[in-house]
Amino acid sequence: MMNYALPLFPAWIILSIITTLLGTLLVFLSSWWILTWIGLVMNLISIIPLITIKKSSSSSEIAMKYFILQLIAGTTLLLMPLMSPFTSPLLITLLFTAASVLKLGAFPFHIWVPQVMESLSWPMILFMSTWQKLAPLGLILMTSEIINQSYLIMLGTMTMVMGGLGAWTSTSIKTLFAYSSIAHTGWMLMISMFSFQLTMLYFILYIIQMWAFCTLMYSMQNTESDLIPSHPAMPTKPALTLTLLLLSTSGIPPFIGFAQKLMTILILSTTPMMVVPIILMLMASIVMTVTYLFVALNIIPPMFSAPMSKYTAGSPIAAASIITLMLLIGPLLANI
Repeated sequence: MMNYALPLFPAWIILSIITTLLGTLLVFLSSWWILTWIGLVMNLISIIPLITIKKSSSSSEIAMKYFILQLIAGTTLLLMPLMSPFTSPLLITLLFTAASVLKLGAFPFHIWVPQVMESLSWPMILFMSTWQKLAPLGLILMTSEIINQSYLIMLGTMTMVMGGLGAWTSTSIKTLFAYSSIAHTGWMLMISMFSFQLTMLYFILYIIQMWAFCTLMYSMQNTESDLIPSHPAMPTKPALTLTLLLLSTSGIPPFIGFAQKLMTILILSTTPMMVVPIILMLMASIVMTVTYLFVALNIIPPMFSAPMSKYTAGSPIAAASIITLMLLIGPLLANI
């Protein structure tokens, strides 16, 4: 029987988590820019000890890389008010958008996300992919009126595309999870232009799925480099649960993930300029869905008679499946 008991954490870990939570809350509750920046700094400084909890050279290297990138973004945000009297509003908007998406892990600054998550434990992956997104996402939501919508449309769409392509080429479950998180970030960026409440609803549903997925993976203590633990010893209940979670995350009805994406598509479809982004979003979603489907096939091999080595993301069968699905939604796209 698997042990689901949570471990006891040292006091410094609890203190780091509390400081991170307070930093994020300060970002949302503060009306002064300097206090918002202080909240971001609290969030950054307190997360570094959690990243290095493994006490290995790789975790220290990843922590340093993460710290430098976030420091660049934070410094840019701090200097913006000082630069505004001497700089054009367009450049200030570009700098703010770039710093925010760098902190968020969106295109074109998404490369650090899989590199960092690959070296983390599952509890830390959950924390990085949920709570750590909240502060930069809140910045974007609170300043959505001054950000050019064209920027957010381009960044959100490309973030989803990069997430789908990255998942397609993933070789480990943590990397797949990281690119899935990147894709969800793109969806949240797109919906953030229309409604704060709906963005938070999407984020809450996203947290529920990520919590369930990371908790299950942590309980199985899966640290293998394979894409999915497809060995015969995997118990039936965890295998079934993991399969359902993958199907939900991929956006297949009637799971929560489908409701998230349907809600976003319906809202975006009310704006004529969103036709091309919606098409790209659907194509990226198809790639992600097929990837998860073929991963799910590896979890339950007794249900399939063909060898599981054929059912892998990136295989000709998977590519044919993607093309078929795109052809099936073609008439639908033509009527958007």
